[in-house]
Amino acid sequence: MTMNTQSLVIWAVIGIVAGFLASVVMGGGAGLLRYLITGLIDKLVVYPENMARNLDRLGGLVYSQRVLIALTQKGVAREDAYAIVQRHAMGVWQDLNRGGPDFLARLKADPEVMNVLQPAELEALFDLEYHLAHVDTIFARVFGRA
Repeated sequence: MTMNTQSLVIWAVIGIVAGFLASVVMGGGAGLLRYLITGLIDKLVVYPENMARNLDRLGGLVYSQRVLIALTQKGVAREDAYAIVQRHAMGVWQDLNRGGPDFLARLKADPEVMNVLQPAELEALFDLEYHLAHVDTIFARVFGRA
């Protein structure tokens, strides 16, 4: 065999071995991961009140993405919208345990925001149900049940 032919054979073998390993490891790993997660979910104890309290402790920061998107959809340049959201989010984060205003209050006090969004529009962005709307569908797809 020539050097080029040997190289082709070696690369073909490497490709076959790599493909085999990937299918075994990835396939088996995915099954194992699903088994482990399903086992954890089956034993998971959820305390909705504690979850709500923990989200509330963040002062509304979980809604920052929706505010950013709403500002850009109203015509604010993405960089400007990001700067507005970041400024207020960092203020909330710094004052988190000091009793400062939450994210919504900071945004409502900002004329730059209120010139673009109506108060009702802004408040509607702070709805947790928006993020929970498809939870049952996600669980059904991942675990085969709701």
